Amino acid sequence: MNNNILMENTIAFAAKVVKLREQLMSEKGESLISTKFAECAAEIGAKVSSAAYSRSREEHLSAHYEALSLASQCEYWIKLLCTAEYIENKEHAILLEDCMDVKRSIIAAINAAREGGR
Repeated sequence: MNNNILMENTIAFAAKVVKLREQLMSEKGESLISTKFAECAAEIGAKVSSAAYSRSREEHLSAHYEALSLASQCEYWIKLLCTAEYIENKEHAILLEDCMDVKRSIIAAINAAREGGR
């Protein structure tokens, strides 16, 4: 997986989540879930970025696994926002698909690192 594409995906996802957070705060007064979700989404890119400058393959893999864990947590926040009726089903589906794209990209980076690349 090209790290530039992975970074672009994580930044785009985090930006979308940050905008959603602003919308939920202004329109519905919701801040707890959306703030945690935005922090989690932003941290994915930070972990991916740190992986690019890791000193060893183990450190590189560890950073990507942490990013994958954060992406999984984002899945939870998306589902909770929908269940709590802060977002509509359509928005839920779009966010979930974006999150899954990020997860697939991270998994591809992990697989490439395991196979000897970095």
